[in-house]
Amino acid sequence: MRGVGLWFLCVNLLWAEAALTPIIDMQLFSLQRDLRHTLDGEQVYGSSALAARSTALGLQAGAQWQPDRWRFRAVAHSSTRLNTLSTNPHQNDIGLLDHHGESFAYLAEASAGFQTDRLTLTTGRQLIDTGFIGANQRMLPSSYEALRLSWRSGDWTSEAIYLHRIAASSASNSAPPDHPYGALGYGRGYQVGRFVPIGTHILGSNAPDLKAAAIGLHHTTDRRTIGGWGYAFEDLFWVADLRWQEQIPSRYGAFALDAGVLWQQDMGANLYGERHHAERIDSRLYQARLGWKEAGSFAHLTASRVPANPGTVLNGTLISPLSVTASEITGLTTNHANIADTDSVRLVAGSRFDPFGVPLVAAAGVIDYQIGSQNGFAPGTTQHTREHTLHLQSYFSPESHLTLQVSEASDITPLLARERLVRLILRLALPE
Repeated sequence: MRGVGLWFLCVNLLWAEAALTPIIDMQLFSLQRDLRHTLDGEQVYGSSALAARSTALGLQAGAQWQPDRWRFRAVAHSSTRLNTLSTNPHQNDIGLLDHHGESFAYLAEASAGFQTDRLTLTTGRQLIDTGFIGANQRMLPSSYEALRLSWRSGDWTSEAIYLHRIAASSASNSAPPDHPYGALGYGRGYQVGRFVPIGTHILGSNAPDLKAAAIGLHHTTDRRTIGGWGYAFEDLFWVADLRWQEQIPSRYGAFALDAGVLWQQDMGANLYGERHHAERIDSRLYQARLGWKEAGSFAHLTASRVPANPGTVLNGTLISPLSVTASEITGLTTNHANIADTDSVRLVAGSRFDPFGVPLVAAAGVIDYQIGSQNGFAPGTTQHTREHTLHLQSYFSPESHLTLQVSEASDITPLLARERLVRLILRLALPE
């Protein structure tokens, strides 16, 4: 319970100053995975099936002080294990904890900011989520040591970000250290609960101290947003993320149409490509989304494609080590839309109810991935992965809710034939 003590120490120290806003966000997170292996998976894991469980308490606690146009913020993050670890390491889900399956705590946010009517400047440890630079929140979000500047003028918004270090969320434990799967949003090492250089997170141990920068520009009107982000990762790669969004009102409800493309190529010394036989990085991800909502009901259909590009790193897979949401399509269990030679489709529909005066959102969805033989992870083999999801969320307040998520996925990897996931999340938070 060291994490709890760290939070309240942080809050009490800051509370000595006047005009502080407390920050408390607590999540009780319990999950269970039931896994069924392929024949190859049985050889690796020693059994045809496994059950993995984890229960943890995640807390974000601190305070924010805003004298005039300044803002000072300090928030500690921690995750406390509540269940007993199994002697079989494969039965311990470490997606909520550190890579040893243990509790952790650290100062995730420590920032100073200045704001005018048009300009906002923030420096220090902070939360960032732009798509390719992601929060990756499962139990707790990733945090970054960065400098961020934003400027608003009329319908235009521009932003610039300089990244130095990252403390990855526990979701990064989903991929083993120094594994190619780290390209799908997790990074190349277990870096949970501590800040490491961006290069270490992307390349693994013995990486140089690399920096990264991003520039965003968007034009927004009542019905349309056009813009994008450009990212440069020193001696690794650059990424252009271009998006177009259109709101279409009608007598049948409000429709929304989004389309975009991500284009990635290596740059500088191409250190990432060096670890893949000096191959170049050259990938594209095309995606589009059609959404609809009317009187509490909603639905959206999303499709994406990553063409194969033989002779490049992972045959043209989009390398996204900081975010699982670079693509619009990601599931509770699956995250395959970035893989080369893959066509992905997601359909989600749901509605909001108010039984007994308590708001309840219910949604069901399906994701389908058609992975071709030039996919880069298992060349020469095809794979059809599908995930069905159910999401129930009851709100006590805008910040507090009880959530039940159920997922069942098939043909996930060459080792994993089927996975059933059940998550129960209770979140209690103070409004900021």
